[in-house]
Amino acid sequence: MGRSFGQITEAHSAGAGGLKWLNSLRALGVILVLVYHFFPSFLPGGFIGVDVFFVVSGYLITSLLVREFERSGRLRLFDFFRRRWLRLFPAIAAMLLVSLPLSLLIPSDFRTDIARQAAASLSWSTNYYEIFTGQSYEARLLPHLFIHTWTLSVEMHYYLFWGAVAAVVLFAASRVRRRGGASACSDPRAAGGNRAAARVALLPMAVVFAAVSVACMRSVAARASDPSAAYMSTLSHIFPLMIGSAFGCLYGFSPLISYGRLFVKKNGAAARVFRPVSLAAAAAGVAAIVFLSFGFSFRDPRVYEYGILAVSLITAALLCLARMWQDLSPRREPGVTDYLGLRSYSIYLLHWPVMIVVGRLAGRLGASPDASSLWCAALGIPATFIAAELSYRWVEQPFRARRGPAYAAYAAYAPGVAVKGAGAGKRLWNVIPVCVAAALIAVSLNAVATAPRLSDIESGLRYGAMSLDVSNLKGLYSDVGSAASTASAASAADGSMEKRASKDAGASPREGGVATPGEGGGNG
Repeated sequence: MGRSFGQITEAHSAGAGGLKWLNSLRALGVILVLVYHFFPSFLPGGFIGVDVFFVVSGYLITSLLVREFERSGRLRLFDFFRRRWLRLFPAIAAMLLVSLPLSLLIPSDFRTDIARQAAASLSWSTNYYEIFTGQSYEARLLPHLFIHTWTLSVEMHYYLFWGAVAAVVLFAASRVRRRGGASACSDPRAAGGNRAAARVALLPMAVVFAAVSVACMRSVAARASDPSAAYMSTLSHIFPLMIGSAFGCLYGFSPLISYGRLFVKKNGAAARVFRPVSLAAAAAGVAAIVFLSFGFSFRDPRVYEYGILAVSLITAALLCLARMWQDLSPRREPGVTDYLGLRSYSIYLLHWPVMIVVGRLAGRLGASPDASSLWCAALGIPATFIAAELSYRWVEQPFRARRGPAYAAYAAYAPGVAVKGAGAGKRLWNVIPVCVAAALIAVSLNAVATAPRLSDIESGLRYGAMSLDVSNLKGLYSDVGSAASTASAASAADGSMEKRASKDAGASPREGGVATPGEGGGNG
């Protein structure tokens, strides 16, 4: 299916068919998320950076699908799913193997139900695990260690759903074209027909699915006091990915307005006008996203009515500008945004557990809450970038390029997987990642085995409820006992009165004075 997501981002700087300026959008998204999590009061709406990621992902994935269909007239769905899995899973597994041992350094409450949290992360179901357990996205007291992987669950659900839909729809489109006499060969005219068929087939589907998801988010958020379910559910939050997919159908790797681009390239006056205008439009789009990040908060109903939708559309417009700059701008992206964009996935994965561990260690050392927040940012942000760099170089890149000791160790236990380049036959070097992973797995299993079933707060609440129930039972028993004593006393009093009455009725005339008529007649 051509090159994968990771290979595209790697090759863009060299101009080998990759897309420039997309890493700047990734850098914007990851910066918003980092600032929101480390300084939530400063940037209360920074969580919308996730939607920037979603739109970019939907755009690239759909562009890849359209390009494959454009070139070959079909989709290799299994290869698509395998590439997506290799793109996401190794870094998640590495994050879990590092985070679980580190969780032993902080209070055990943060490891409550950690086995299910880890299983949800590995099975791409964190979002629904958090929804069904009632965890709020903005929980600050005892946040789950892997709650941030809900975004990867949504993204994997999108891969599975949209990949299957694209395969079925494009297969039907290819059959229709063949019946009409068009071939599925790779000559330019057939490729153009394939591209047009893909656009006509997929674009309405993406628009319809996006509209349904927007309506679902508005409906769920309007009925709930906590919008976490509307925010984390795949059904209600898949529309940024679908908006990116719609623009990928239109624009993709083959531009929709190619004649306009050609005119701008050949006309110097038009190019001189286009560059400053497009640059101003891009700056306005970025400023709008940042402005919304300052103006929104998680519980703001405007976020779910139109806020996330607006951010998604602005990001899609920025993607179109980036696509137009691909040939019109010979400049490379700034080094800082290029660096952040390439490592944005690892940064996002690792920043949350690092923030929790560093913040709680500072609290254990006796720091005040304000000081803990400062220590968390001062130590957590550099630690995040160091860990992300290691993950990028030792996990992400080897699995993208299918080379290196980490991938070789994986390939040794995965039948039919080939290793490229140097290191494929260095068995001793390939054993090192296996040993490191085995040690981390052992410590991780210990962290899971020693995790408490209930946090201290939950145990206290349950113990308090049980104590209250016992005291209520004691009170009930004492009330029943006093009632029984009262009833017994009343019964004894009634018995004595009856005996006295019967005794009075059986007394003699001498004692009683006057005889009754019956008594006198009976003796006569």
